[in-house]
Amino acid sequence: MKYAVLVKLRAPGGITVNYPLAPVPSPHYPLPPPTTLVGALAYPFLRLREAKETVEGSFSPAVKILDMVPYASAGTDGWVRTREVERIFQLMYQKKNRWNDMSLAYSVGARGLSRFADDKLYVLYIVTEKSLIDYAYGIVRIGKKEGIVSVEDVCYEELEKTVNYKEMGTFETFFYFPKDIAVVQRGQVISMPKLVKENFGTTVSPVMEDYIVNNGFEPIIGELKTNGALIKIEDFEIPIPRMLLEGKT
Repeated sequence: MKYAVLVKLRAPGGITVNYPLAPVPSPHYPLPPPTTLVGALAYPFLRLREAKETVEGSFSPAVKILDMVPYASAGTDGWVRTREVERIFQLMYQKKNRWNDMSLAYSVGARGLSRFADDKLYVLYIVTEKSLIDYAYGIVRIGKKEGIVSVEDVCYEELEKTVNYKEMGTFETFFYFPKDIAVVQRGQVISMPKLVKENFGTTVSPVMEDYIVNNGFEPIIGELKTNGALIKIEDFEIPIPRMLLEGKT
Protein backbone atom coordinates (compact mmCIF):
# COMPACT_ATOMS: atom_id res chain seq x y z
CA MET A 1 0.00 0.00 0.00
CA LYS A 2 1.13 3.55 -0.73
CA TYR A 3 0.62 6.62 1.40
CA ALA A 4 0.58 10.32 0.58
CA VAL A 5 2.48 12.19 3.29
CA LEU A 6 2.32 15.98 3.60
CA VAL A 7 5.02 17.53 5.78
CA LYS A 8 4.57 21.15 6.81
CA LEU A 9 7.90 22.81 7.50
CA ARG A 10 9.17 26.17 8.65
CA ALA A 11 12.46 27.32 7.11
CA PRO A 12 13.34 30.67 8.72
CA GLY A 13 16.86 30.85 7.29
CA GLY A 14 16.06 29.82 3.73
CA ILE A 15 17.37 26.78 1.87
CA THR A 16 20.30 26.31 -0.50
CA VAL A 17 20.44 23.53 -3.08
CA ASN A 18 22.95 24.20 -5.88
CA TYR A 19 22.74 22.69 -9.32
CA PRO A 20 24.57 19.33 -9.57
CA LEU A 21 28.37 19.53 -9.86
CA ALA A 22 28.25 23.32 -9.45
CA PRO A 23 30.33 25.51 -7.08
CA VAL A 24 28.95 27.71 -4.30
CA PRO A 25 28.39 30.88 -6.42
CA SER A 26 26.46 28.90 -9.05
CA PRO A 27 22.70 29.10 -9.68
CA HIS A 28 20.51 27.29 -7.18
CA TYR A 29 17.09 25.66 -7.23
CA PRO A 30 14.09 27.72 -6.06
CA LEU A 31 12.66 24.61 -4.38
CA PRO A 32 14.53 21.52 -3.14
CA PRO A 33 14.56 18.76 -5.80
CA PRO A 34 13.28 15.21 -5.14
CA THR A 35 16.72 13.79 -4.34
CA THR A 36 17.28 16.45 -1.68
CA LEU A 37 13.87 15.72 -0.14
CA VAL A 38 14.67 12.02 0.11
CA GLY A 39 17.98 12.90 1.73
CA ALA A 40 16.16 15.06 4.29
CA LEU A 41 13.90 12.14 5.25
CA ALA A 42 16.76 9.65 5.23
CA TYR A 43 18.73 11.69 7.77
CA PRO A 44 16.47 10.97 10.81
CA PHE A 45 15.76 7.45 9.56
CA LEU A 46 19.44 6.54 9.36
CA ARG A 47 20.59 8.36 12.48
CA LEU A 48 18.23 6.32 14.60
CA ARG A 49 19.59 3.16 12.98
CA GLU A 50 23.24 4.24 13.29
CA ALA A 51 23.92 3.79 9.61
CA LYS A 52 27.36 4.18 8.13
CA GLU A 53 28.33 7.26 6.16
CA THR A 54 28.48 5.41 2.85
CA VAL A 55 26.69 2.45 1.34
CA GLU A 56 28.14 0.21 -1.33
CA GLY A 57 31.26 2.30 -1.70
CA SER A 58 30.55 5.82 -2.93
CA PHE A 59 26.76 6.00 -2.57
CA SER A 60 24.93 8.17 -0.08
CA PRO A 61 23.26 6.22 2.76
CA ALA A 62 19.98 7.76 1.57
CA VAL A 63 19.74 4.95 -1.01
CA LYS A 64 18.59 2.73 1.86
CA ILE A 65 15.14 4.34 1.74
CA LEU A 66 15.00 5.03 -1.99
CA ASP A 67 12.85 1.97 -2.74
CA MET A 68 10.36 3.13 -0.10
CA VAL A 69 9.94 6.65 -1.54
CA PRO A 70 8.95 6.45 -5.23
CA TYR A 71 7.99 10.13 -5.43
CA ALA A 72 8.71 13.44 -3.68
CA SER A 73 7.81 17.05 -4.40
CA ALA A 74 7.79 20.43 -2.69
CA GLY A 75 5.67 23.56 -2.80
CA THR A 76 5.27 26.92 -1.12
CA ASP A 77 2.91 29.87 -1.32
CA GLY A 78 5.76 31.93 -2.73
CA TRP A 79 9.54 31.97 -3.07
CA VAL A 80 12.30 34.45 -3.87
CA ARG A 81 15.93 33.83 -4.74
CA THR A 82 18.60 35.82 -2.95
CA ARG A 83 22.30 35.60 -2.07
CA GLU A 84 24.40 35.93 1.05
CA VAL A 85 28.15 36.30 1.48
CA GLU A 86 29.74 33.44 3.38
CA ARG A 87 33.18 32.14 4.22
CA ILE A 88 34.26 29.15 2.13
CA PHE A 89 36.84 26.54 3.13
CA GLN A 90 39.12 26.06 0.13
CA LEU A 91 42.30 24.45 1.41
CA MET A 92 41.51 21.14 -0.30
CA TYR A 93 41.74 22.94 -3.65
CA GLN A 94 45.24 24.28 -2.99
CA LYS A 95 48.47 22.58 -4.00
CA LYS A 96 49.79 20.12 -1.42
CA ASN A 97 52.74 22.32 -0.48
CA ARG A 98 50.25 25.02 0.64
CA TRP A 99 48.14 22.84 2.93
CA ASN A 100 49.86 24.16 6.07
CA ASP A 101 49.36 27.80 5.14
CA MET A 102 46.18 28.69 7.01
CA SER A 103 46.09 32.13 5.39
CA LEU A 104 44.92 30.30 2.24
CA ALA A 105 42.38 28.12 4.02
CA TYR A 106 39.35 30.36 3.51
CA SER A 107 37.87 32.61 0.89
CA VAL A 108 34.49 34.31 0.47
CA GLY A 109 31.68 33.54 -1.91
CA ALA A 110 28.08 34.49 -2.61
CA ARG A 111 25.84 31.61 -1.55
CA GLY A 112 22.46 31.50 -3.25
CA LEU A 113 19.40 30.59 -1.22
CA SER A 114 15.64 30.55 -1.52
CA ARG A 115 13.34 32.15 1.01
CA PHE A 116 9.68 31.23 1.33
CA ALA A 117 6.49 33.13 2.07
CA ASP A 118 5.90 33.14 5.86
CA ASP A 119 8.96 30.82 6.04
CA LYS A 120 6.66 27.91 5.13
CA LEU A 121 7.65 25.00 2.91
CA TYR A 122 5.45 22.01 2.15
CA VAL A 123 6.79 18.61 1.14
CA LEU A 124 4.92 15.67 -0.37
CA TYR A 125 6.25 12.15 -0.06
CA ILE A 126 4.67 9.06 -1.61
CA VAL A 127 5.86 6.16 0.53
CA THR A 128 5.32 2.42 0.40
CA GLU A 129 6.08 1.73 4.07
CA LYS A 130 3.82 3.23 6.72
CA SER A 131 6.57 2.97 9.33
CA LEU A 132 8.59 5.54 7.36
CA ILE A 133 6.01 8.26 8.10
CA ASP A 134 7.07 8.61 11.73
CA TYR A 135 10.56 9.66 10.67
CA ALA A 136 9.15 12.71 8.89
CA TYR A 137 8.79 14.34 12.30
CA GLY A 138 12.59 14.17 12.61
CA ILE A 139 13.40 16.26 9.52
CA VAL A 140 15.71 19.04 10.72
CA ARG A 141 17.49 20.26 7.61
CA ILE A 142 17.12 20.37 3.84
CA GLY A 143 19.96 20.88 1.40
CA LYS A 144 23.11 22.41 2.85
CA LYS A 145 23.59 22.00 6.61
CA GLU A 146 22.69 25.66 7.08
CA GLY A 147 19.17 24.90 5.76
CA ILE A 148 17.67 24.23 9.17
CA VAL A 149 13.94 23.52 9.26
CA SER A 150 11.37 22.58 11.86
CA VAL A 151 8.33 20.36 11.39
CA GLU A 152 5.00 21.96 12.20
CA ASP A 153 2.75 19.07 11.20
CA VAL A 154 2.66 15.78 9.32
CA CYS A 155 -0.53 14.59 7.61
CA TYR A 156 -0.97 11.35 5.73
CA GLU A 157 -3.60 9.28 3.99
CA GLU A 158 -3.77 6.18 1.85
CA LEU A 159 -2.83 7.34 -1.65
CA GLU A 160 -5.95 5.96 -3.32
CA LYS A 161 -8.17 7.92 -0.93
CA THR A 162 -6.53 11.22 -1.88
CA VAL A 163 -7.21 10.94 -5.63
CA ASN A 164 -9.29 13.83 -6.94
CA TYR A 165 -9.30 12.71 -10.56
CA LYS A 166 -7.21 10.91 -13.16
CA GLU A 167 -6.29 11.53 -16.79
CA MET A 168 -8.17 14.82 -17.19
CA GLY A 169 -9.17 17.96 -15.37
CA THR A 170 -7.73 21.38 -14.55
CA PHE A 171 -5.81 22.29 -11.44
CA GLU A 172 -4.00 25.06 -9.60
CA THR A 173 -1.00 24.15 -7.48
CA PHE A 174 2.20 25.43 -5.89
CA PHE A 175 3.88 21.98 -6.01
CA TYR A 176 6.26 21.09 -8.81
CA PHE A 177 5.67 17.98 -10.94
CA PRO A 178 7.13 16.22 -14.02
CA LYS A 179 6.64 18.24 -17.18
CA ASP A 180 5.16 15.39 -19.21
CA ILE A 181 2.03 14.81 -17.05
CA ALA A 182 0.23 18.10 -17.73
CA VAL A 183 -0.18 21.03 -20.09
CA VAL A 184 0.34 24.29 -18.21
CA GLN A 185 -0.67 27.89 -18.81
CA ARG A 186 1.64 29.30 -16.17
CA GLY A 187 4.88 27.94 -14.76
CA GLN A 188 8.54 27.43 -15.70
CA VAL A 189 10.55 24.38 -16.70
CA ILE A 190 13.51 23.46 -14.48
CA SER A 191 15.61 20.33 -14.88
CA MET A 192 16.21 18.49 -11.58
CA PRO A 193 17.79 15.16 -10.58
CA LYS A 194 15.48 12.13 -10.75
CA LEU A 195 14.94 9.68 -7.92
CA VAL A 196 17.33 7.03 -9.19
CA LYS A 197 20.23 5.41 -7.38
CA GLU A 198 22.85 6.89 -9.72
CA ASN A 199 22.03 10.37 -8.46
CA PHE A 200 22.98 9.43 -4.90
CA GLY A 201 26.51 8.48 -5.88
CA THR A 202 29.60 10.27 -7.18
CA THR A 203 28.39 10.44 -10.76
CA VAL A 204 29.62 13.16 -13.09
CA SER A 205 26.54 12.70 -15.29
CA PRO A 206 23.41 13.06 -13.14
CA VAL A 207 20.15 11.66 -14.50
CA MET A 208 17.88 14.68 -14.92
CA GLU A 209 14.16 15.24 -15.56
CA ASP A 210 12.20 18.36 -16.50
CA TYR A 211 9.74 19.65 -13.90
CA ILE A 212 7.19 22.44 -13.92
CA VAL A 213 7.87 24.89 -11.09
CA ASN A 214 5.76 27.87 -10.11
CA ASN A 215 6.87 31.43 -10.86
CA GLY A 216 7.63 32.85 -7.45
CA PHE A 217 4.29 33.82 -5.93
CA GLU A 218 2.09 32.62 -8.80
CA PRO A 219 0.51 29.15 -8.70
CA ILE A 220 0.85 26.77 -11.62
CA ILE A 221 -2.33 26.51 -13.67
CA GLY A 222 -2.68 23.48 -15.92
CA GLU A 223 -4.62 20.52 -17.24
CA LEU A 224 -3.71 16.89 -16.76
CA LYS A 225 -2.63 14.61 -19.56
CA THR A 226 -3.64 10.94 -19.66
CA ASN A 227 -0.52 9.96 -17.70
CA GLY A 228 -1.28 12.36 -14.86
CA ALA A 229 -3.45 12.30 -11.75
CA LEU A 230 -4.46 14.87 -9.17
CA ILE A 231 -4.48 14.16 -5.46
CA LYS A 232 -5.80 16.37 -2.69
CA ILE A 233 -4.47 16.23 0.84
CA GLU A 234 -5.94 18.80 3.21
CA ASP A 235 -6.38 21.90 1.00
CA PHE A 236 -3.49 21.15 -1.35
CA GLU A 237 -4.05 20.00 -4.93
CA ILE A 238 -0.97 18.15 -6.16
CA PRO A 239 -0.44 16.63 -9.64
CA ILE A 240 1.47 13.33 -9.67
CA PRO A 241 2.32 10.72 -12.32
CA ARG A 242 -0.60 8.35 -12.78
CA MET A 243 1.75 5.34 -12.73
CA LEU A 244 2.08 5.82 -8.97
CA LEU A 245 -1.56 4.74 -8.65
CA GLU A 246 -1.00 1.69 -10.84
CA GLY A 247 1.67 0.05 -8.73
CA LYS A 248 4.49 1.28 -11.00
CA THR A 249 7.27 3.62 -9.94
